[in-house]
Amino acid sequence: MALNLRDSKLLLEGSPDEREDKRQEILSLKQDLSSDRKKRQQLYRKRWDFYMGYQEEYTTIYGKNTARKKGRPTAVFNYAGRTVKKIATAMANNPPAISIPARHNLPEDEIGPERIRAQSVENFVYDVLDRNMFFLKGYRRGVFNQTLMGDAAIKVYPINRGTKDEEDWDIQIVNHERMDNIRGGVGGGMTLRSMMR
Repeated sequence: MALNLRDSKLLLEGSPDEREDKRQEILSLKQDLSSDRKKRQQLYRKRWDFYMGYQEEYTTIYGKNTARKKGRPTAVFNYAGRTVKKIATAMANNPPAISIPARHNLPEDEIGPERIRAQSVENFVYDVLDRNMFFLKGYRRGVFNQTLMGDAAIKVYPINRGTKDEEDWDIQIVNHERMDNIRGGVGGGMTLRSMMR
């Protein structure tokens, strides 16, 4: 599959040869990450099946599937789903406190302004989180995804809440629902997942 950047809003800098080299690098990275995505999709599917109560498909008992085909009843108790809900509820009802400390080892005359700066940054972060209702929406969904799938991510991006003529830019924070669509990578085609092992 060719990567076409002709009508892209993302403009790459450099000469046409440098842009072509960057395009080839992006294609190579995309190809390297596609196998990781397939593995994660299979893993998430299995975790979702266990959450929904479809554990009988993953039995290791020899002859279990043939016994089911012959009409023998199979009892499946969905402990995984109930456990995930309990853990996620407990975690989501206790959001973390965010504190941004002032830098240390400063000259005496810079300590006061540094404390003011740190408090201002912390107030700004809480203001952005409140405007996005992060702890009521994104955080709770992220906790549920983390508990169920073992992965969670949030998307943070600028958004224009005004018009084209009168722009009113804000920071949007939302939970990323489909974790199998995320492709994290570092230069050289090494995925973030392989670095964490």
